[in-house]
Parts: sequence; structure tokens; C-alpha cells
Amino acid sequence: MKKRSSSKAHAPGKKTARSAPAAEVAVATGVLSLAEEPVPDAPDTDSIAVHMPPPAADQTEPGASSAWRDPRPFRDRVRSRTGEVDLLLFRVGAELFAAELRAVEEAVEWPAIHPLPEARGALLGAFEHRGRMTALYTPARALGHPEAANVPVAMVARIGERRIGLAVADVEDVMTLALDGLREAPVLGDADGVLLGVARCGHDLVALVDIEALIAACLFEREMETA
Repeated sequence: MKKRSSSKAHAPGKKTARSAPAAEVAVATGVLSLAEEPVPDAPDTDSIAVHMPPPAADQTEPGASSAWRDPRPFRDRVRSRTGEVDLLLFRVGAELFAAELRAVEEAVEWPAIHPLPEARGALLGAFEHRGRMTALYTPARALGHPEAANVPVAMVARIGERRIGLAVADVEDVMTLALDGLREAPVLGDADGVLLGVARCGHDLVALVDIEALIAACLFEREMETA
């Protein structure tokens, strides 16, 4: 397992809250309608960008370069137990989890959360991200943990054209994991299907998470609360 130091720079103290845009927050089928968001001219000092360099155009076969990217879905690659994956480590409570690096766009520290009348279950509200309001969910229950009293970090996951924020305690290092060393994940009730396996990271055990399944579990929890 190779562990790489992230470029994250923590600023001391709580970030200053920013006001919400005047535009209304559109809510459709229980999820905020999220359009493609413009990239600002200057970097946002409240956020930590997470970048994955694209491979060269001719890197189409494994072994051609260490930058080769397996085109299979993340869940299929993990199940095969072959090759390597780049992961981003994050914490929910005191527990350490890892998600596919290219599924996470950035992390926003101390987001100002705006309440929504439709906020139930895992939906906490919305926060401003690159000029748009983005839905913020807590993954705690889906991962078998109690919900935290505050939200130090919103981890912005991108699934297709949709961005969704996940409330986490912290975002840590980037690591490369050899999948042949991955162990089977324990069955943990609500987390069944979300956890893909566990691996050793130094003295810690890291639970590998399927971000798409985690978001689906958060959305399902909200739908059950509103049914």
C-alpha cells in the first residue's frame, strides 16, 4: 500500500460563513436539482481541490504505464482483486474510510448549512459550492455510526453530472491500494452493500466505500422518512 501526502492545508479556526445566492433552491424527487457548475477564476480558500491527473491517450493497456486507468466500474475492479486503485481517506466519527479518488471533487471546510423545509432523514440542508446550492447529506447512519453534532467538512462527490455533499469529520491523505491485499468487509446492517472491503493503512484499518452506493443509501433514507 502506497500512501501519498495530500495537498490539503488546514486553516485555523472556523471559516466565515458566506451568504446564500438569491436564486431559489430547486428540489425535485427529494434531491436538489444540480446543474453543471462554473469553475471560478480564483481558487476558493474554503475548499480543498482533489485532482486526479488524466492518463495519456495511448495508455490503453495495463502495464503500459503506472498511470493506466482501468475503465471498469469501481465496484467491479474491487471485486476482481487485481490492480491498484487511488483512494481518498476520510473520517466519519473516529472511523477511517476510503473512496475512489476520482469520485471526489473537493472538500469544503466548515460549510455554512442552509436549512431546507424538505430536509429529513440523511438530508441536512444545502451549502454554497461554486456559486450554486448543493445538497448536503450525512452518511453516518448508512455507515453504521451516530450522526455528528457539527459538520467540519463537506466532501463533494460527483456522480455523472450531479454533485452531492457528504458531511464528514475530516478528509485526510491520498493513498494507492493494491487490491490483492483487500479483505472482505464485515456485514454491518445498513452498511451492507456500501462497504467493499477493508485494508490496513499503517496501524489503522480502512473500510473501502462505494460512493455511488453510499449516496443511494442516503437518498433512500430520506425517501423512507418522507413516505
